[in-house]
Amino acid sequence: MLKERVILVDNYWDMTPISGIAYYQQCVHYFSLVFNEEKDDFIDSDNYQLQRLSPEIFSLCQQNNQQWLSWLTATKYLHPIDYAKQRKHNNFQQISTLYAKQFSQQQLQTQEDYWSREQHINSYLAQQAAFFISAEFSGKIDGTDTWVTWRER
Repeated sequence: MLKERVILVDNYWDMTPISGIAYYQQCVHYFSLVFNEEKDDFIDSDNYQLQRLSPEIFSLCQQNNQQWLSWLTATKYLHPIDYAKQRKHNNFQQISTLYAKQFSQQQLQTQEDYWSREQHINSYLAQQAAFFISAEFSGKIDGTDTWVTWRER
């Protein structure tokens, strides 16, 4: 069992990483916690699916992560409670108009580029072979100083 670096965590719940990118045997992989549709819950908290990433896809993932972090900073992303309050008093069109005024044409194009990359990444992952493995994460949850120990199932 070797401790390897987590490059980014793009989703987590209750301090458990749900998906992201990490090294496995010194190669970059996308990881995702296995979800059980029948039970409508995760099977267990350490069962992950791994898929190896090509250098091109890894680069797209990094670009999208940087853009996401920039977007959160630029839009002063609302906490879900604040968003719910705003949503209570405004319809979707009014909220969209408020956010649209914050974006320049360049920012709107950047957002389109983000979704184009995201579709390409998802299409790639849908075609990649996957395998299942147990994982134990340590360090910070945000991926800045996060580590994983992989264990064969």
